[in-house]
Amino acid sequence: MKSSVRILLAVTCLSSGFALRATAQTQTDQSQTTDPQTPPAETTDHTTATPAPDSTTVTVTGKKKTPADREVYDVTKNVDAQTGTAADALNKIPGVNVDPSGKVTYHGRNVVVYLNGRPSLMLSGDNRALALKSMPSAYISTIEVISNPGSQFSSGDGAPIININTQRNMPAGIFGVISASFSAPKGNFEAGFLGITKGKWSLTLMPSYSDGGSTYRSSAQTTAFDTTAAPPQSSTSYSEGRSRYSGPFLVANLQYDAGPNDVLAAAVNYNRTPSDVTNASQSTTIGTNGQITNRFDQADEGRFVNESEGLSFNYTHYGKKPDETLKIDASVARNTSQSDDRSANTYLISTIPANVGTRIQTYGRDEERRKTTLRTEYNTPVGDDQLTVGAEVDIDDNSRHTQVFGPGDDDATLIANPLLTNAFRSHQVVSAFYTTFQREFTPRWTVLVGVRGEALSLTTNDLTYRTEGKVTYTRLNPSLYATYVISPTQKLRFNYTHRQQRPEAADLNPHIVYSSDTSVEAGNPDLKPQENDAIEARYEFNGKTLNYTVQSFWRRDTRTIATVSQIIPDPQGLGNIVMQTMRVNWRQQNAFGLSTTLSKQIGKTLTLNADASVTHNEMRNPQIDGVRSGTSMDGSLSLQYNFPKGDRLYATYKMIGKSFSSQGYTTGSGQANLQYSHKLTPKIDIDLSINDLFRQTRTVTVIDTPLLQTRFVSSRQSPTFMIGLSRQFSRFAPMPKKEN
Repeated sequence: MKSSVRILLAVTCLSSGFALRATAQTQTDQSQTTDPQTPPAETTDHTTATPAPDSTTVTVTGKKKTPADREVYDVTKNVDAQTGTAADALNKIPGVNVDPSGKVTYHGRNVVVYLNGRPSLMLSGDNRALALKSMPSAYISTIEVISNPGSQFSSGDGAPIININTQRNMPAGIFGVISASFSAPKGNFEAGFLGITKGKWSLTLMPSYSDGGSTYRSSAQTTAFDTTAAPPQSSTSYSEGRSRYSGPFLVANLQYDAGPNDVLAAAVNYNRTPSDVTNASQSTTIGTNGQITNRFDQADEGRFVNESEGLSFNYTHYGKKPDETLKIDASVARNTSQSDDRSANTYLISTIPANVGTRIQTYGRDEERRKTTLRTEYNTPVGDDQLTVGAEVDIDDNSRHTQVFGPGDDDATLIANPLLTNAFRSHQVVSAFYTTFQREFTPRWTVLVGVRGEALSLTTNDLTYRTEGKVTYTRLNPSLYATYVISPTQKLRFNYTHRQQRPEAADLNPHIVYSSDTSVEAGNPDLKPQENDAIEARYEFNGKTLNYTVQSFWRRDTRTIATVSQIIPDPQGLGNIVMQTMRVNWRQQNAFGLSTTLSKQIGKTLTLNADASVTHNEMRNPQIDGVRSGTSMDGSLSLQYNFPKGDRLYATYKMIGKSFSSQGYTTGSGQANLQYSHKLTPKIDIDLSINDLFRQTRTVTVIDTPLLQTRFVSSRQSPTFMIGLSRQFSRFAPMPKKEN
């Protein structure tokens, strides 16, 4: 059992950082939410902002409206608001789960994470896990959950969006956090956070360095059938491995209030994470006659280096009307990945004459992705209504070069395997225009309508086969949101959206790409985008001590992008059963279900929060007659207890249900966490936590089709114990005042 010790030294307790502090605008204070797990109602407020003495002063009055397409949660009321991290804050949102690798899900669905309403370089890809651990929750104001994104957001896979809003309208001052952690048997994580606000300037630095590792075990069973009644082939494998990683991470942001109504910001991020992996396994193949045809022990060593860097610029102009803004964003990002692996197979039994003794094989892959984005958006009130228009251009350039050498008797004699050597490039341009319009038809009815037009141009170039491909299409995507206020405590929400899920460029690569000795990937140049339709209906009750929601949903995917697997002849000639996966378009799949959340204040000391979601999936697999269906359930339960002298206890259990695919399923998992905070002095807190109390990290993935049956079991270990110490200081000018 692993343990970790985390020492947190908080230099101060508040910051503005790289959020747009909005000293040039007036915003309704989103911390009006009465409970951290309760989204606020749409508000109408006439406010006047008075910044700190050294800030630029602009006064605007009028009606402030919350968009009808999202839920807003106040993070400042969390038990660990001053000492926790962004990952801790997200894990307290009903239905949201953040795993140790940085993967964020909402009711079991993968999500896209935004920062202050914009796609974030630091919260995507391999950066996300480090960024969520480095960002303190004291830096966050609210978190927005958009379960069904509409026309304002780019088409992708139809995933929910989680938007992190950082602290705004803060006085001049300094905020800093230094943290260090140690985990057994070996590993450490150091992070810093510094926010400085002085006059018109705001600087934020977020450096960290990680050095850690993990241990994992897996087993796999594969049975392959042919189209006749011949006996099947089968294989089994067992493996155990360790990984070690280390590297720096840095995000820096500089903001300047250029005038009463103008804010300029620039941000840079850098991350480099080399990792070393060792793995030992044994594989056995059984032929159609029931006899062992292949058995070998494999010793594998690999080094993987992921590196990312990005630069972004933002300009925001605040108009004289409330909520009138013009935003211009530009960003460039580059991500590279290098993989080098060497394996040695020692054969015990083999029907392949060349498989004698120890055979060597090496594998290398270089990948690079460059992305450039330009976006502009104008938002303005039209009378009592709200109009938003925007445009954006995204340019993606991708390249991948893969080489496999061997097998051979020694490293000096290895030659490239032409079947598994490939070079592939792609260039994609997505241009979009969108508009949304929100109107309050009556004091009870509010409607938000939108439409988005997208044009895509994708060019692929297979340098190995010297073939080019071209994909172009134009789509028009509508969205509709409606809110009906039943009473001051009750309301109904309805929404509908239509979107596309675009294929990744690698999904179009026709060449075989090596994954392992028993697994390869192949693309499909004929793959088309998937069409998504989604409908949600929601009832909300927001009382003084009781808040709950009940929501029904329905999602339909047509021309579904699905993964199919089949057995192919071993391209390395080693006698293995090799599974090839590729993406294809199938007719459709449906999902519908019910989700609910509950928050109850029990007395003055105890708060209960719970959420649950039940989803029924129906999929059509051309390889199987009829409809394949399955039902999954996920949810969470948490208790927060406030002791009389300021101590706090937070206990939670999260369960992620079984997920279904066109070919099978993956079992769910659960995680129990405990957090305790003790106030040593008015300025010093000590925090204890136990994560993954029951170590429910084992998952099983099953493929079950007429021609293929597989079962893959994996498990991992992670640190479970943490202790933290925080020290708070204040160095700020007077807080801004807000007058009604």
